Amino acid sequence: MEYKLIWFLHFMRDILNEISKLSLLLQREDVTLPSIMIKVQSVQLALSEMMDNPGRNLQRFQEELNGAVYKEHTLTHVVAQNALTQERRITQELRDCLDSRFSSLQEPIYKSCNIFDHHHFQHILNNCGCDVDAAFSEWTELKLHVKNNPHFRVLHPLSLWQRISQEDVERNNYSNIMKVIHLTSVYPLANASCERGFSTMKRVKSDWRCILGNDTMDMLMRVKIEGPKKQADYHPRAAVNRWWMSGQRQRRPQN
Repeated sequence: MEYKLIWFLHFMRDILNEISKLSLLLQREDVTLPSIMIKVQSVQLALSEMMDNPGRNLQRFQEELNGAVYKEHTLTHVVAQNALTQERRITQELRDCLDSRFSSLQEPIYKSCNIFDHHHFQHILNNCGCDVDAAFSEWTELKLHVKNNPHFRVLHPLSLWQRISQEDVERNNYSNIMKVIHLTSVYPLANASCERGFSTMKRVKSDWRCILGNDTMDMLMRVKIEGPKKQADYHPRAAVNRWWMSGQRQRRPQN
């Protein structure tokens, strides 16, 4: 085996470990804009660190390398670490791609994007009884309320807002700002869920099942998307009982 190949595999493992964190976050259905911004910054910092210092896997490879021998295998064409220049170039190109792809997430977007401006939804907020002027003062109080309650810190933002609006004893004090928060929470930040839905539809409605009705198609897709992930987790008793008791015709399983 050639030294450069093994070196490059360890280097790419470090790179992909960081990039995959961002990719997995964007595939979640409960992703929020602040979490995306934090993760992008975190990945960029990790890549910047790799430009000057080897990653965890590459460092372990260098420590386990004994001359030209790595895990009882003799590597060929061993060169000095400083002779390999691909590391800095590839890492810089990845950082540039991230900067280009997520440049719109910089702070000015909050000033230019109407979707986060309460005036964009003025009519809707008025119809649901929201006092926009009161929401501003409630927002300051709500931030202090969350900050002073340690048990809120471990919650995901969506779970946090849900708990405050449904269970918190002081929820009536934040009724206006909670309407704004719930409204902005429905703004989609990723289309991963839609893409998974289309993929499921293609698997269900194949060339052999192209005459499926809309209702049947909807039920099959819901079972596939929202049903148990493993066959062992599925317990059919409830479904069998419903089939047996609610059928329009008499069941004759003995036939």
